[in-house]
Amino acid sequence: MLRQIFALLMMSSLPASAGLKLELIAGKSLGEVSLGETKTALLAKGFTVDSDRMSEDYTYLVKKPLLVLLKEEKAARICVLEVRKHLSALRFKGKKFPKSAKLEAISKFLGGCGQTQRGSGGLIRSCVDGGVELTTTLPSDDVDTLCVKGEI
Repeated sequence: MLRQIFALLMMSSLPASAGLKLELIAGKSLGEVSLGETKTALLAKGFTVDSDRMSEDYTYLVKKPLLVLLKEEKAARICVLEVRKHLSALRFKGKKFPKSAKLEAISKFLGGCGQTQRGSGGLIRSCVDGGVELTTTLPSDDVDTLCVKGEI
């Protein structure tokens, strides 16, 4: 009995991304999702419609920590929500992401970044020659969301 309790305590103390691997391929895929993948295929993988996000032009599917924006029933953008919680799961070219969620640290790691733009609530920066978008929520300079971008 004591072993079972200890095992439960250990599992509950694991980071949110324990065992999760999210390989980022700029402009192509993130984790188990590829740009252009169909809604039907994503639903079969366990994604569900995110009813908290509504749009006339887009459908949103979620399977935490991933959020997928669908355009015409196909994945057009794949995002990791709460990046700080999932840094240990993120990989780029087989390498682990930096331990810091700071915009500058992740930008330097990814490379090929453009100028930072100010959005309505934070900062936006495209990296890897436009294949990845990083966003922050002001006043923090920690990356909140990382998205692999397709044509929208």
